[in-house]
Amino acid sequence: MLLLASQIAPTGPVGVATDAPSGANNNYTANNEFGPLIGFIDLTPPTNCNITGLMAGFDGQIVTITNLAPGVTVTLNALNGGSVLANQFRMVADFLLPTNNSKSFRYSATIGKWVAL
Repeated sequence: MLLLASQIAPTGPVGVATDAPSGANNNYTANNEFGPLIGFIDLTPPTNCNITGLMAGFDGQIVTITNLAPGVTVTLNALNGGSVLANQFRMVADFLLPTNNSKSFRYSATIGKWVAL
């Protein structure tokens, strides 16, 4: 049983990047903390803001973005030209993150985008 548990245990980035972005954020790096060890981005923006994409990750990297700011909305923009193609979020439409809400993405090197989960 232990062997099976070790084979299905979640692996991958578990680091947390924190930032307080404002305005439009293209090719976002979460205060330059974002990289292959980051699995979570916790945001506390002072006012409503938007993110058009994250710096490209590695194939299969999963990142969860959470808005922790009271009374503030973070907009994640779908396929927005403010970020280069490889950094964009592949979604049907923009996604609103009100306080204490999250959205997860998986990076696909084949698609060349962050794909919403």
